[in-house]
Amino acid sequence: MKRVNIIAAAVVLLVCIGYFIMIQGLPDRNLDNTLKSSFMPTLLLLILVILSITLLIKNIVTDSEETCNYLISKRELLGLVAITGLIFAYIFLLDVTGFLLITPVIMFVLMRLTGGGKIRESIIVSVSATLIIYLLFDLLFQVQLPDGLIF
Repeated sequence: MKRVNIIAAAVVLLVCIGYFIMIQGLPDRNLDNTLKSSFMPTLLLLILVILSITLLIKNIVTDSEETCNYLISKRELLGLVAITGLIFAYIFLLDVTGFLLITPVIMFVLMRLTGGGKIRESIIVSVSATLIIYLLFDLLFQVQLPDGLIF
């Protein structure tokens, strides 16, 4: 497990280098009082680099010899396929239905698939998280999320 984590951290750091090179090619927006178009990708890159370096250091410093079972059961594989299908459905339906309509539905279904508490809690969390994300992007970042064809 230690060797796998070190290799994974190194691969992610290499991907970060490529990502950083691509970020440099983003065009600048000529809008007053707005963030550059490279702000969010750079922020995500920084978080990813910090997490990768943390994983790398943790596995180099510790002397743990954990073993890992790489076999996936049929139930886990079915769950993985279902979640992947839901993500593709979300991407496809986002432009059709809009962010405010499809996001709570997908979040609710994903929470139910992964065993996320009671139904009432899943509804409250999916709706409130969607509204918080929408308000955050709309008011703070001034980024318009997809409205869809329905609205």
